[in-house]
Amino acid sequence: MKYEILRAKLRLKRELLKKIGYKPGNFISINREEKKPIKFAQKVKNYSAIDYQEIYDPRSERYVGHTFNSRDVFKLSNVIVEPKQGAIYSLDGKLISESTNWSTSNFYESFPWNPKKIFAKINRSEVINLTSNSYGHWVAEDLGSVLYLIENFPRSPILVYKNAPRYVHELLENLNREVILCAGPVKVDSILMVTKQNDSGWFHPKDIKILQKFSNQVRLPKRESIERIYATRRFLKRSPKNEKDIESLFKSFDFTILRLEEMNFIDEINLIHSAKIIAGLHGSFLFNSVWMDKGKMVFEIVNENYWGELNHRCCAALSIDYKYFIYPGNVNNYVNVKDLEVTLKKTFK
Repeated sequence: MKYEILRAKLRLKRELLKKIGYKPGNFISINREEKKPIKFAQKVKNYSAIDYQEIYDPRSERYVGHTFNSRDVFKLSNVIVEPKQGAIYSLDGKLISESTNWSTSNFYESFPWNPKKIFAKINRSEVINLTSNSYGHWVAEDLGSVLYLIENFPRSPILVYKNAPRYVHELLENLNREVILCAGPVKVDSILMVTKQNDSGWFHPKDIKILQKFSNQVRLPKRESIERIYATRRFLKRSPKNEKDIESLFKSFDFTILRLEEMNFIDEINLIHSAKIIAGLHGSFLFNSVWMDKGKMVFEIVNENYWGELNHRCCAALSIDYKYFIYPGNVNNYVNVKDLEVTLKKTFK
């Protein structure tokens, strides 16, 4: 009887998701993946060759490998762009699978939407979409390839969601480019896109090189540096109940407590590059390690039930020393400050 009830609940859930646009099989691929290849996609140039990484995973205490497939620049004609996430759809509402790092099923579980009508049309060719994803995903998954397109196609206007986060607009202020703001999904004559290959959880080597090049370009001379930075999450999600005590502890080890989410994007790049150590709770601030030089250090406080892989993988790829401290319970649990102090004394002796 309980299985019949479960099946009924799952059936109702599927029906509800269908009504709000959840269609996990509704996609099309540039590179054939059980669907006919896209006819309106024109390959422009190669972005990166096949590559491979093998990185030690401190969570499982073993090496994990990943193959990065070849990625290309394509020009897609007469498509629909969802500018916030960067997802691109055909005119009949099929998701172009290479416009997201996620598998199509995972994408639709998180963003269950297929365009049913076009709200606006952009009569421009070869636009570039600068996404508005959350900071960590934006830096790790989107920014490198977008900066590549901006550099290599200097006449292309940049399409941006009008309610994009502050850091997106701060980047635009440093680019001498035409910007097209849009309120939602739009139809474009054509768009330039670097294909994505289900690399979620891995920092692409080509993206890292582009981001570090950008960091050098926006470097400010004679900036006062802060050698040790603790990036607090006390005013954000996933902050332990006693993070104020954690801040006090790090202060005793000569760390400066900062709220990086309040900083200007370019200033943040410069600040992180000049630091020798950045520390804090597990979160997107640690993706800032991509602005650091090899030999520096990241110290991450992680929860036993919430420890993502991208931070330590990025540090390994950049030859940055990665240290960590694990605390039990849920992410909002108390951190044992005495145990943390013992670890800090061993790390910063």
